[in-house]
Amino acid sequence: MQEKVKLTTLFFSFFKLGFTAYGGPAMVAYIRNLAVEKKKWLDNEAFQESLAIVQTIPGATAIQVAGFIGLITRGILGGIISFIAFGLPAFFLMLLLSYIYVSIHNLPEIKTIFSFLQVVVISIVINALISFAKPLIKSKAETFLAFFSFTLYLLKVNPFFIIISCFLLSQIVFKDISTSKSYVSKKN
Repeated sequence: MQEKVKLTTLFFSFFKLGFTAYGGPAMVAYIRNLAVEKKKWLDNEAFQESLAIVQTIPGATAIQVAGFIGLITRGILGGIISFIAFGLPAFFLMLLLSYIYVSIHNLPEIKTIFSFLQVVVISIVINALISFAKPLIKSKAETFLAFFSFTLYLLKVNPFFIIISCFLLSQIVFKDISTSKSYVSKKN
């Protein structure tokens, strides 16, 4: 982490990101891009650890990641500001869209617009999935495990079974890879 991040910088960075956000955990890739690559508030390892911590908490992952980055960079006030800044645009946009939808939802033109928006959201989610997976999946074995888990998910297999089966399979596939080497070299 570099010098102390200004609260206004946190607010406007997450407000802008929140203004362009569409919701869902796929936004985490864009938050990572902001915090790690563009602003360099965190390194990739710190971001991944933050994401792991946030994913243990029930709720919306993207807004929690934004709040957690604010917490790391500027303490409790930074966390609150980042959380609010990221969520504020979506709140006002939903109020506006709800009002518009209730007022004119039966017009054919409006139905066409909402159908178009569904296609846009799907393409954004796919783009985020690809950009989020690139730094994490580095081998054919990891690619296989990702597709295996996705296939099980599409087949509506119980998520608990998916996690356990991927864990067991990874123990077989990656049995020769030792993580202790990387931790030893970091400490020395």
